[in-house]
Amino acid sequence: MAGGEDQWVAGTLRADAWVLQDAWIRETLRLVFADEFAGQASSGRPAAGGALQRAAARARGDQASIPTLYDWFQDRSGSGLPTTAEGLIVLGLDNTLAELGPTPWTSTGA
Repeated sequence: MAGGEDQWVAGTLRADAWVLQDAWIRETLRLVFADEFAGQASSGRPAAGGALQRAAARARGDQASIPTLYDWFQDRSGSGLPTTAEGLIVLGLDNTLAELGPTPWTSTGA
């Protein structure tokens, strides 16, 4: 199996689950912050992790000890995107699956 156990340490292939998770997170972050970064040059999807991921997690209430003062899920641009975390997450998954196409999604991690 591509990306299976024999690839864990020195292999060059990533498992389908890893490819899906990485692409899904990147697409969801792109959707959440699309209106905030509208008109700015971009090299594609944001990197998974970092400040955007923390901001999205906080906005969902995952770190309730830090108040959220801005609604990151609002559709400021009027693009018709969902305005809830759940809606954006599901749309991110739908977009990712459509882009990836049928499995396997063999990836060399490039």
